[in-house]
Amino acid sequence: MELLVTMLLCAVLAALVAGAVAGVARGAARQQQALNRERVGSTVSAWWRNALRDADASDVQLPSLTTLEVSLPVGAGAPCVVNADTVLIARAEWSGERDPEAGRDRLWLLGDAAAGSWQDVDLLVTGTGRCPDGTAALRLLLTVPPGTVALVRAVEPVQLRIYRSAGSAWVGEAPADGSSPVQPVAGPVDFLTSQFTRDSSGVHAFLQPAAGPGVWLHAPLGGP
Repeated sequence: MELLVTMLLCAVLAALVAGAVAGVARGAARQQQALNRERVGSTVSAWWRNALRDADASDVQLPSLTTLEVSLPVGAGAPCVVNADTVLIARAEWSGERDPEAGRDRLWLLGDAAAGSWQDVDLLVTGTGRCPDGTAALRLLLTVPPGTVALVRAVEPVQLRIYRSAGSAWVGEAPADGSSPVQPVAGPVDFLTSQFTRDSSGVHAFLQPAAGPGVWLHAPLGGP
């Protein structure tokens, strides 16, 4: 009898310990999931606020609920020379993250600053040159005669995507022309459903996790 009582007490104690350990594990898993959702939400929010910081409504398209097409800013500068098919921009006047690249970027040419009329053109070749005062310049060869140009902006068309891989949700970025696969920006996270929407105040992303409340992210639209 003493052995049976001891075995019974040990079994009860083991069950209590197992239950406590399982409860702690479930709580830690829920906390990790919440922290992961918060981390992904913060990363995505900072990432696409940067991506949309110079965009207006005409720069953003939503071909599907999980794909957002936008032109990322590369750089801008006022030209020192504009001729039949070439624009020269003084190096000191160029401001941006990098130089524009043919085949990757497009150019927006501002003809009338007062009217805010932008012309979207292809970039054929980039190179170096000299402004009339002898300063080093960035040479941009265009596909069409540019006409009057007050400002040149280089942009990179990309797609921001919410997609699933290996059973988890990810947020990533890919060239709009599909020349390379999507590159992950944030994830994995336990989002069951997610989608992009847009209204007059900007662009939104709704991320619905497997458990807990959904996450709404907002990026205002502004720029030229």
